Amino acid sequence: MVYNHEFTYVNWIMRRAKLDKLYGAVSGCRLPCARCPGTRKSRLERPRGFLNGSRTGQAKVLVVGKNPGHPIDEEHEFYRSSRNEPMSKLSARFYEEALLRKNFLANTRGLTFHTRLMNYLRSILNLTDTEIVRKVAFTNLVKCSTKDKTKQLHPITKHTCYERFLSSEIQLIEPKVIIALGKEAFEFLDKNKDEHSVEQLAYLYHPSYHWPQPGRKEGLKKARRIFKRMV
Repeated sequence: MVYNHEFTYVNWIMRRAKLDKLYGAVSGCRLPCARCPGTRKSRLERPRGFLNGSRTGQAKVLVVGKNPGHPIDEEHEFYRSSRNEPMSKLSARFYEEALLRKNFLANTRGLTFHTRLMNYLRSILNLTDTEIVRKVAFTNLVKCSTKDKTKQLHPITKHTCYERFLSSEIQLIEPKVIIALGKEAFEFLDKNKDEHSVEQLAYLYHPSYHWPQPGRKEGLKKARRIFKRMV
């Protein structure tokens, strides 16, 4: 039993190290934007938008959005004040603070997505905010901002980012369930489901554009029943 425990612990350490290396590669990506049509990069608008607060690196649920929006002012300031830290850790820490600090969510423009996402997950998974951050991993199909966030992602961009990063991310996290936020992320992951071998792929309306009004939450009730069986 001691051997098994030590073996498991070593596996956790190795998985976390591989994830940290992967996130570092994401945030340090220097692939020319011409190779990923429609994306944009700058010193304070680098690839980002992932959070894995699990001690082991594994998570039963992986939430996959489309791609990060344009950085808000608080995000710029956050990165400027922490220049000695790797961007991979900065990005994760920013999103963790954004998700957990109620006053930050309430008083920061541009965080409608984060606020509604937490409302979604609290309703569906019946977890506290801290439990969500620790047990649910967050990422994006494409890690860069795009020039026009209302347009669909270019097919080359989706495939490039998936093959370089998201595919490995899914393999390392080993989620039982992937929650795709929005039709575009869902359709891409569903089309490539044979490659990632996740037990369940679920679809939710993108929180930036939809939130059920009181008395019209049938979709969330149905999702809650499904997730209760799966997670």
